[in-house]
Amino acid sequence: MIGRRCNNTGPLTNIVIDGKPPNNYKKLDDEIVKKIILLYKNGEYLKHIALKLNLNELKIKSVLIENNIIPIRKPPINKLEISEEIVNKMTIDYNNGLSIRTIKEKYSISFNIVRAILRKNNVVFRGYDYPKTREHINSVIKNRVILTGEDSPLFKKLTDEDISKLKKLRFEDHKSIREIVKIMKISQEKYYHYINL
Repeated sequence: MIGRRCNNTGPLTNIVIDGKPPNNYKKLDDEIVKKIILLYKNGEYLKHIALKLNLNELKIKSVLIENNIIPIRKPPINKLEISEEIVNKMTIDYNNGLSIRTIKEKYSISFNIVRAILRKNNVVFRGYDYPKTREHINSVIKNRVILTGEDSPLFKKLTDEDISKLKKLRFEDHKSIREIVKIMKISQEKYYHYINL
């Protein structure tokens, strides 16, 4: 009744009518469909299958449903197993003053998993008001590098080549702003200044 924009009959942006696929609906090859089903049955998550095959997650889900497979949340087949010994060592390390970041690097486990393990073991997390030892404070001060003058990220001027690199990192390599300012050794203000040129 109201009409759709795609056929110039009204303001609505719907492309499909009654849930039917649009004319440009892409049907997948049987080979890709078999690959999706195999990957899913081998324990892969929908998002991982989508990334591997360069498809939309909803497309993966619809292919599974079309083939009478109901997608459910399930743990990955290669779920990380961490021994009780490692868990105890991590808890002792944290209670002895090591940071979560240091522990994650020591045991090659993600930050979030380390934090979840510590929380599960009723470890009391240190906050900003946690009393730090003089030794810890001195080591932080000693290792801190404060750039001044032309070396400072605030004053650094980028060449045309640097600006091209910055834009490549953002728009082609899809790096985060935090990664880019670290790579380019510039401040976030400089990043925003140059990215808009």
